[in-house]
Parts: sequence; C-alpha cells; structure tokens
Amino acid sequence: MNQNVRLISLDAFRGFTIAAMIMVNNPGSWSSVYAPLLHKPWHGITPTDLIFPFFIFIVGVSIALAYTKRLELGLPRKEMFGKIVWRSVKIFSVGILLAFYSRVNNTAEGFSHLAGILIVLFLMTVLMLPEFQFKSKAAHWVQTGLNILAVILITGIIAIHIKDLRIAGVLQRIALVFLVCAVLFLTVKWKTQAIIAGTILLLYCFAMTVIPTPGYDTAMLEPGVNLAAWIDSFLTPGRLIHKIPETAAAAFPFIWAWDPEGLFSTLPAIASGITGMLAGTLLVSKKSVEQKVIWLFVAGFLSATAGVVWSWWFPLNKPIWTSSYVLATSGLAAMTLACSIWLVDVLGYKKMAKPWVIFGSNAIGVYVLAGLIGYLFYGGHFGGKSLKGLFMESFIGMGLEPKFVSLLAALLYIGILFVPAWVMYKKRVFIKL
Repeated sequence: MNQNVRLISLDAFRGFTIAAMIMVNNPGSWSSVYAPLLHKPWHGITPTDLIFPFFIFIVGVSIALAYTKRLELGLPRKEMFGKIVWRSVKIFSVGILLAFYSRVNNTAEGFSHLAGILIVLFLMTVLMLPEFQFKSKAAHWVQTGLNILAVILITGIIAIHIKDLRIAGVLQRIALVFLVCAVLFLTVKWKTQAIIAGTILLLYCFAMTVIPTPGYDTAMLEPGVNLAAWIDSFLTPGRLIHKIPETAAAAFPFIWAWDPEGLFSTLPAIASGITGMLAGTLLVSKKSVEQKVIWLFVAGFLSATAGVVWSWWFPLNKPIWTSSYVLATSGLAAMTLACSIWLVDVLGYKKMAKPWVIFGSNAIGVYVLAGLIGYLFYGGHFGGKSLKGLFMESFIGMGLEPKFVSLLAALLYIGILFVPAWVMYKKRVFIKL
C-alpha cells in the first residue's frame, strides 16, 4: 500500500466525518432531532460525541503522513516550523471569522449587517486562497501581504468585540492541536509522543478528580463546577458559550461560565491528536497492509476498552474532554480507520468511497462554507420563515414524522454542500489553509 492509496482511505474517513459533523450541526429543527444525533448533555456519549474526536484523530494521522514525506524529501525543519505556525494562525483566524459572522447575522441590521458580511467574506477569501506555485516573487509577496493584513484586521475585530465574541471554537481547537502535534512530530520520536500523551491524560485526570475545585473542599465534575470551568473562566478569552443557569447557581455556591472548547480541556484534545500521529506512524511503516489493519484494529480495541474501564472513575465526557473519553474515542477512530483501509484499499470499494473522498479533500473548506451559507437556510427571508422552516412545514404536512423530516433537511443540506465540494475536486482546487 503506497502513500497515495493510504490517503484515499483517509480522505474517505475524513469526508464521512465532516459530513456527519455538518449533519448534526444543521437539523431541520432543533426541537425535532433523534437522540443519537444530539450530544450528551454531560456524562456519557452518543454517536454525535464521536465526530469531533474522530476529526482530531484524523488531523494527527495526516500530520504523520504529510511530515514523514517532507522529512524524507529533506526539507529543512526550520521552514516547516514556520509553515506550521502560519497554518495554525490561519485556521484559528477563520474560526474567529465564523464566530464574528454568526454575531453579525444575529445582531446587526441594515448597512452594518451587509458591511459585516462583506468584511468576513473578504477576509475568509484571503485566508482560504489555495497555495498556488507563483511564477513571480511579486505575486507571492502580494498574497503574503494580504494574509498578514487579514490577520491584523481579525486581531482588531477580536480587540473590539472581545467581551461578546466567542474566541474558543471547533476550528480554534483544531488549530491549537495541529500546532502542538506537528511541532512534536518534528522534534521527538513516536515513543516520546506516546509518553507525552499518557502523561497529559494522567495529569489531567489527577487535576480534575483529585485537586479540590476552588470554593469547595473536594473535586467536582458538574457543569460549570469543575477545575476546567474555573481555569477557563479567567484563562479563555472572550465570551464563553455556556452561561450560568439560575437553577445551578442556586444549587452551588460557586459556579462559572464554561466552554466545551476551552483552553484547559484542549490539553487532552492534544493527546487525541497524538494518538492519531501514532496511528499515522504505523501507516508509514514497512509493515504489510494486512499487518497495519490488524495492528490498528487491535490497538484501537485495547484503547477503547481501557477508556471504558477508566470511565468507571473518570466518566466519558465530551464537554470537558476527559481522559477516558480520549482513549475510548481514539480507539474507535483507529478501528474505523482500519475498516476504511480494508474496504477501500484492500477490497477496492473506491467508487462507494468517492463521495466521502470528495468531501474529505476539502474538509475544512466545506465546514466553513456550511457555516457561511447556513444563514440563508436558517434566516427568516421568506415572509419571516426560513428555507428549513418551509421545508419542515411542507413535509410534516404530508404526514411525515417531524424528527424524520428534520433529518431529511440535514441530509439535503449535505447534498447542497456536495455540489461546490465536487466542483473544487474536479477543478483540483484543494483548500488546505
């Protein structure tokens, strides 16, 4: 199995994951959703809670594949470090732009609304331009200058709206995980990476379950009443997505606003990325494809089992990204990747995998596009009703069950996004950020 074949199965896995992420984020109605398509409110996991850690795992695998090849080509590490930092900055910036775009759509009116959208679209376009091989240095420096200008403007947006702009987010966490994991991959061997991941998980578990939560005489794991929430309350900049509910405030003397993508819980998310790098290191080894699949599946099964056992003391929990959650989800991700390799690369089901490959080839681009055009489907542009609202009314009026119609709307949204993804794939335009 050569490098290119491996990437087909990985792209299919990535594409399926990003499509699933879009599906659960865009139902026809949040009041009509099947339980497996919702996150667990706190302890425990549903299929939806597997999506984000799966993507983080894939980021780790991709780092191992990409940078192993670059090291083999003899590219200077100093140059790679610079590109890693710049790519992380761009992914983080696009995440901030999506948050700002959401705020503009929800609060602005008239000219300020249009101006906000145009600003976001301009900055997004600049940051997400594919990296072309310019024939002249002048063209290269023009794009570099535009990128720097975009980051400066985004920094200004953050400074102006810091109090009511959510700085934490999905892309922001991906950027931080990519930054740390890529640097680790270029600086230490896989055994040291494994030790670092294990150390992070053990220390995080100790901190969350042994160190008393400030204001209490014992460690707490309640929403907003735990060490991660306390640390994020002053460490994570901007607005935290979860406010303090009055009922909880009445039950606990000390409670803090919190965010599922806060800085402290990003530490175990880095461990999730490292598990992906370990899987990627296996994939670039000289073992046969059969051996790689077996090793991935066995290691994944053992990891998932260890995660379930650990959850008896430190529960599976996505909002605070518990150590048991890391092992369980990474194990399931490894087994899923093994199945993808077996089906796509060994058994040859490449045609069935093609739609997911198309999504996976521009995963972050499709995710961003889903956030940008979502306003058209959720906004009340049609007599005060949204496109999704009209869709729901029409099909429910035909006697279909609301939850089923809500799922159909989400699948329709994926189908709509597939069109630009397919066009970019056919034109060989791959937005890597």
